[in-house]
Amino acid sequence: MLFGAVLFAAWLLRVLTRGTPVRLSHPVVRAAGVLLAVLLASAVVHQNGALGTEVLIRYLSYLAALVVLIDCMQDRLPPQRVARMYVAACSVAALVGLVMFFRHNLRASGPVGDPNDFAFFLVAALPVCIGLRQVARRKHVYDLAALAMSLAILATLSRGALVGICAMLVYALSSQRIRAGAVIAAVALAGVAVTVTLMVAPGKLSTSLHAKGQVAQQNIDTRLSRWKAAAEMTYDHPLIGLGPAGFRENYDRYIGYHETNPERGLDVAHEMYLEVSSELGVVGLAAFAGVLGFGYRGSRKSACKHGPDAKLASSVCVAFIGAAVAAIFLTEQYYLPLWLLAALGAALQARSARRADFHPAVVV
Repeated sequence: MLFGAVLFAAWLLRVLTRGTPVRLSHPVVRAAGVLLAVLLASAVVHQNGALGTEVLIRYLSYLAALVVLIDCMQDRLPPQRVARMYVAACSVAALVGLVMFFRHNLRASGPVGDPNDFAFFLVAALPVCIGLRQVARRKHVYDLAALAMSLAILATLSRGALVGICAMLVYALSSQRIRAGAVIAAVALAGVAVTVTLMVAPGKLSTSLHAKGQVAQQNIDTRLSRWKAAAEMTYDHPLIGLGPAGFRENYDRYIGYHETNPERGLDVAHEMYLEVSSELGVVGLAAFAGVLGFGYRGSRKSACKHGPDAKLASSVCVAFIGAAVAAIFLTEQYYLPLWLLAALGAALQARSARRADFHPAVVV
């Protein structure tokens, strides 16, 4: 949360002291402005205490990061550099998660405490890694990174992440953004790695799967009750919802149950879209969807330009699909990947448009 404030302050100081031109005319920024207005209005109407303040600050942090990244990546900060740093960080995190998994954890979680949230970071990074590989000199580095992230995703045992990966594969194959042979090779490589894992530590995977199976039905029942509660909250407060953290603050009331544990923490609906609508209403959900939708459209338009950013833009499209589908089963508006993908999509489109203005087509 502090990251967004520091980043925004540094950016604002640069703009004010150096007179740097600001480029924030993209529809993603306008959608983010609407989201900010709804967020503040909802926070004023529904004051949900310290937890509401925490969630509000989370949103403000990522909105600030979104604005700064969109502006900077259009000129001074190449999107490829940002993408490489994200992939590098996720690769190291994947290795850490795998080490922790084999040493003592039942599920890989890495630096992120929750295995599902950890998997979401990797799901968004995996296609970006593959996209960067296509234009890299040392392709084997990205091959190893992709393998580490793939194994770490499997080790999280996150069903939402696996569904997101399946959605990415279907989209990438149907849109011809990836060759079928590459998918077969990747699956075969992952299969070899899993086989080696079973040979080295035969009891580890079975123990983790057994533990996951023990709570599988309970998790399904719990999520269904949370989805139902979030939908009812949206129905009762359709305009601006129940405010930041409104789902957590009102969940017990909607299911007729009272939890007396004061350390219960930030409970979530495990369904991003329903949770956003329950807290920010359908207007807030529409604005949030606009941030993601316009970001995806930007990356798709950039991919169609066949310029130097096309490979990265194409991989961002794939990452958007996987993240959007995985978020049906996870609550991820409080984490970086979606906001980063939206910023990349907007910046890549702006760079492609500016490049086209500098080099107009010659009509003979």
